[in-house]
Amino acid sequence: MPDNLSIKETADKLDISAASVRALMKKGELEGAFQSPSRAWLIPAEAVSAYKAARREKPRSPTDAYLTCFCLESLRVPSFRPLPNNAA
Repeated sequence: MPDNLSIKETADKLDISAASVRALMKKGELEGAFQSPSRAWLIPAEAVSAYKAARREKPRSPTDAYLTCFCLESLRVPSFRPLPNNAA
């Protein structure tokens, strides 16, 4: 594994967009990112591995999935129905 990765390589490794990688760098979640003399951003491979390890999710239980679905359903806006043509 190379010592430093480009934004595109990091995005591919994390399965996210390049814009998301830039946002992570801005928030300081990819520690050690720096700009090379050619002005290209480089991210240490160790920082990418550490980020992946910190973000691994434990498997969700069926109860969690149900609660998420229930909460989203309660936020749903009633469907829009246009007025009949003769109601003016």
